[in-house]
Amino acid sequence: MSEIPRPIAVEKLSAKIKLAIPPSEMAPRLSHLGISAIQHSGKSISLMHVNSSDKDGNPHNFTRISIYPNLLEIEFSVPDGTSKAHRQIDSVAFALHAICASGACKEWPQELFSLCAKALDLASSELSEDYDSLAASLSDLSARHADLGEKYSRLLLENDAQGRKLSALSSKFDSAISSLKSLRVLPDDVIDAEVMEHISSHSGKIDVRSFALSLGIHASLVENSLNRLAEGGQIARVL
Repeated sequence: MSEIPRPIAVEKLSAKIKLAIPPSEMAPRLSHLGISAIQHSGKSISLMHVNSSDKDGNPHNFTRISIYPNLLEIEFSVPDGTSKAHRQIDSVAFALHAICASGACKEWPQELFSLCAKALDLASSELSEDYDSLAASLSDLSARHADLGEKYSRLLLENDAQGRKLSALSSKFDSAISSLKSLRVLPDDVIDAEVMEHISSHSGKIDVRSFALSLGIHASLVENSLNRLAEGGQIARVL
């Protein structure tokens, strides 16, 4: 069996066992387990299970077990980003499946049970840490949710106030448009004539705003008319 490259973390476990048959006789009974490679001799058998390989085809996520008449050795990789507890449980389970499938172990020694217990203890500890981390994250998210809820409520109030302001401005705009539409459109000569008549009948005086309102025109048109009449010498403006 080819040597396993070691750029990744590799863990080892072992337990004493007692086989009822030679290790070499186990191979024909293990074909259904999806084992990647089997190597055996008269005194031992090695089983390799590869979950994934690197870009060069070398085993990356793997478990290898070596079974001797009185000893079980388990070797497994722990790639970056994977759980050591998860990999240990997977590897111990693979070893137990192989032993059970082969029928090679008639007696289950205390060390084998201890191996399983340690794997479960590690998993329990890791899950407890994960739970504590998740609980802390949940508490933080709850606080952030409450803060965002308050900000959202304030934004709703601000939006309502802005809506009322916009409505008021819209009403003023509509009123201004209505006022503009109500203004009359008169030719300049007609306005000039009206202005001259008003000045003549009011002792040369004129209230521009009031006069414009009486004609229904903008005050600027009356001012323009006075300027035209003054330039034409028909009236003289007194400051």
